[in-house]
Amino acid sequence: MGTEELRFPDAYIIGALEFTTPILKYNASQSWRRDVQGLWTFLDSYMLIETHAKCGTHVHMSPLEGIWPLIHLKKICRSVLWFEAAFEILVPESRRGNRYCKSNRLDNPKFLGKSLKQCLVMIDDCQSNQDIADLMNNEGDRYYAWNFTNLYYGGKKTIEFRRGPGAENSEGCISWVELAVSFVQAAIKFGTAAGVEMYEKSVEDLLRFIRGATVPQLNRPQAMQQIFSGKAGAIMPKQVGILSAEQLAELHKKMEQDGKKNLMLKKYKAAGD
Repeated sequence: MGTEELRFPDAYIIGALEFTTPILKYNASQSWRRDVQGLWTFLDSYMLIETHAKCGTHVHMSPLEGIWPLIHLKKICRSVLWFEAAFEILVPESRRGNRYCKSNRLDNPKFLGKSLKQCLVMIDDCQSNQDIADLMNNEGDRYYAWNFTNLYYGGKKTIEFRRGPGAENSEGCISWVELAVSFVQAAIKFGTAAGVEMYEKSVEDLLRFIRGATVPQLNRPQAMQQIFSGKAGAIMPKQVGILSAEQLAELHKKMEQDGKKNLMLKKYKAAGD
C-alpha cells in the first residue's frame, strides 16, 4: 500500500476541535513541553488555528504518585480563594463571569454570605477529599474556575484549572499550563492559614507567591510572561448571575455532551487496561 500525503483544500473549514493530551509528567526532563510543541507543529502544518470566546484551555493535575493528600488540597483551596481577585486580572474578559468557569467563592452557594475568613475555616473543617469537592464545587458542579469533582470515588483524582482562554499556539498553551502547575506548587508550599496572609491579593503578590516556590530546572517562570505582562492590582470576580432560558438550555446541552465525553474516556481507558 502506498503512502499518501494528507491534504486539505485551501478554504476547508473543519470547525470546532478539542484536543486532550495523554498524561504528561511535569518534571525536570521537560519532555511535556516537547510533546505539546510537537502537537502544535503538526497542527500548524495542515491548518490555521483560531480561537474565540467560548474556547478554553483546561489543565488537569495530579501527584506523580498516589492521590492528593488532604493537607495539600486544603492549602490549594485556601490559595485559590485568596488569589481569586488577582486571577480575575490575568484572564481575558471572555473568562470573567463565565458560567463554565465560575468563581469558586462568589458563585458558590456554599459560601453565600460568608466572609473570606469564614470560607477558609470551612476549608479547614473538611475531613476528606470528597468533602473538598463538595465544598469547592457545590455538591458536584464541575463548572467552576477550579474543579475538584474528580476527587470523588471513581474519578481521575485530578484537580482541574478551567480559567485559561483557548490557545492558538504552543506558547499560549504552555503559558497557562505553567501558571496552573506553578500556582499549585506554590500553594502546597505556602498555602497554610498563616502563609496566605503574608501576601496581598494582587497580581504582583501572586507572582511573588509563585516565584517563591520556583525550582530551577523544573519551572520556567518566563513562560508566564505573556500572561502577567502589563497587569497589576486586583478586581473582584464577576459573578455569573441568573441564567436566561437560552443560557440554561445551552448549559444543559453542554452538561450532556460532557457526560458522553467522560463515558467515552472511561470506556477507552478500560479497553487499554
